[in-house]
Amino acid sequence: MVVLVPPIIKRNQVTDLKYRDFIEVTYSRSMGEAAAISSFHDVEKNLLELVKSEQLRHLRIHYPVEWAEFDQLLRSRGFSSGLFHIHLVGYPPGTLAPKLREIRDLTTLHPLLGEQQKLHYNFNPDFFEDPKDFDMQAYLKDLESAIACDTGAVYGYYEEDHLVGYIGLEMQGELLYIEELFVDPAYRGKHLGRTLMQAAFYFARLRNCRAVTSSLAPQNEGAMHFYEKCGFTVEWVTRYRNV
Repeated sequence: MVVLVPPIIKRNQVTDLKYRDFIEVTYSRSMGEAAAISSFHDVEKNLLELVKSEQLRHLRIHYPVEWAEFDQLLRSRGFSSGLFHIHLVGYPPGTLAPKLREIRDLTTLHPLLGEQQKLHYNFNPDFFEDPKDFDMQAYLKDLESAIACDTGAVYGYYEEDHLVGYIGLEMQGELLYIEELFVDPAYRGKHLGRTLMQAAFYFARLRNCRAVTSSLAPQNEGAMHFYEKCGFTVEWVTRYRNV
């Protein structure tokens, strides 16, 4: 018998994604790609019935990146690219550059976060929330809680007291998750992203994190290239279907 990680129904999620309520299914590597493919017809049928009964419109499937045939099957069934989930285990010690400051008042992020949300929406308006509907304060609440508990941090890069880039970090168990990393377009090409990433490695080493991880839109090829240069690899994929 094929066993899935049970579908998770999530409601009122505060994210930068279009749908707050959705059903998410994870396929574990131990299941095997062949078993996932052979059982998908029945799984899909059951999931769509669940989506309908819960009056939801958004379904996500999370699976190992090496499952190329399963990926092709999802494509043929109308599932679109949602997120790449990236991972780095052997991260370097990291440092805090002189122009980096730890940010406690996250309202200072609003201008750059707004620009970042516009970028995400332009990449995929079916998956990311329209910037005009994006509640920044609610979105940053979890990060504020992590900072208060000393399990997270936000570092900003400043030029003459002007914030031009930032990185938001939050521990998830033994992992350090990069919630946000953004550099003002006017200051790109100066390796500020690398400088901000060093802050992530610095924080991860202080907290003895097992690995550093994050997620990004597959359409964001520039960001993917940057993370690859920093040593990250794609480990998992999320595809979605709006129903």
